[in-house]
Amino acid sequence: MKIAILENNDSLRVAIGLILKSHGFYTEEYDNPDQFLKSIDSQAIPDLLISDIHLTEISGLDVLRIVKEKHPQTQVVIMTGNSSQSLKDKARLLGAKAFLEKPFEASQLLETINK
Repeated sequence: MKIAILENNDSLRVAIGLILKSHGFYTEEYDNPDQFLKSIDSQAIPDLLISDIHLTEISGLDVLRIVKEKHPQTQVVIMTGNSSQSLKDKARLLGAKAFLEKPFEASQLLETINK
């Protein structure tokens, strides 16, 4: 499975990548949404995107909407440290597979991916 990680916190992005690689997943890591969105127009599409909701240029919800419009087969997991029920509801309405609240354990991440 090819997993894209979109997170502007370098240490968290690298940690998620290491966890997933150690479990046999192929990962690509991005620190900004523009870089990721350009990649899905020119490269192979990921099976799954794990995205922070609070990004620099546009929000993770905007990225979710764009991904689902262009590549509806791509699953998206949204993560954030500041969640509300309305935010979770909006993410699910836009097509998010799941919502992870930071901080989370590696086991939670893997369980979410394998659902």
